[in-house]
Amino acid sequence: EADLHQASRRGCGSALYLLQSLVKAGFSQPPSLWLVTRGAIAADGESELSGLAQSPLWGMGKIISLEYPELKPVRIDLGPDAPENEAEFLFQEIVSQSGEDQVAFRNQGRRVARLARERESRTIPDPVVFRGDATYLISGGLGGLGLLVARWMVSRGARHLVLLGRRGTPPAAVDTLKEMEQAGA
Repeated sequence: EADLHQASRRGCGSALYLLQSLVKAGFSQPPSLWLVTRGAIAADGESELSGLAQSPLWGMGKIISLEYPELKPVRIDLGPDAPENEAEFLFQEIVSQSGEDQVAFRNQGRRVARLARERESRTIPDPVVFRGDATYLISGGLGGLGLLVARWMVSRGARHLVLLGRRGTPPAAVDTLKEMEQAGA
């Protein structure tokens, strides 16, 4: 765990220092920022991450793209195994100006983030049912959303609710509370 923490700090810490230097330099034409990791993300159905300690750098890259879009940060993840032509793939990606900001190289191929339809149809889960003999706590339960959740829970079997609020019971909530009591809560 200490090694993971240290590796994460080293990777993100280095990127942070680089980012601060780039911002401080005040370039008229800011350079592009490329963050390259190895095995930090799952691609091609991988179930294990060999570079887990580098994964936080991907999250940091997303934040950099939101806060400093002029740097056009691109995240590239190289596969766990290093094919002979990996440097060529990396070079081609950098000079291509493809506009992609997330790229993974796996099995001699280039993968980019895309939304896709789910291949398997999933069955709709059974509706939520609450136990009548259990007690449920709703923090913020006396506000508009909390009361809405409470009413929904009562309609699905909840009978014992504890509704917490910072300011006591507002007058607008009294009718909803009476309605839930009449429903058996």
